[in-house]
Amino acid sequence: MKYELGDDKNYGQPKWAYYLLLSVFCYDTTGQSAIKVIVDNHGDPPNYNRSEFYILSESASLNKLAQTLRTWNPENEKEIYWFSNEDERRKNEQC
Repeated sequence: MKYELGDDKNYGQPKWAYYLLLSVFCYDTTGQSAIKVIVDNHGDPPNYNRSEFYILSESASLNKLAQTLRTWNPENEKEIYWFSNEDERRKNEQC
């Protein structure tokens, strides 16, 4: 699954003021999953910012994230909370 907003200026001239990529994929045969995130403001130096990273996750938690995003209305609820795995969720509940 991939969500892309704008154009990545690493591949030609950008037509947008920014770029966002969220790409979900399995990285091994046991179904372990990850989200690739790229955010680029297409700014000129010294205001240029680009971040690229991966979030390792369990498939079940990605399904929960998708369900949450489907019904999320930022007008009513500004933030959502999501945990990439069950251990992380349990640790947070204990705090």
